[in-house]
Amino acid sequence: MLTLIGIVIVVIGFVLRINPLLVVTVAGLATGIASGLAPLEVVAAFGKAFITSRYVAIVWLVL
Repeated sequence: MLTLIGIVIVVIGFVLRINPLLVVTVAGLATGIASGLAPLEVVAAFGKAFITSRYVAIVWLVL
């Protein structure tokens, strides 16, 4: 149940009108740590997701 803390962080962050990129990043980190992953594993997962979606972003930037 504690792994759902990310949803609470997103809702609170959006209600307080905080930067959405910051809110989602903090929610992802909190969810990863709450689910038992080491902080380095969470950052590695972010990095892998960025690398795999980088080419999709390049196409949209060129358009």
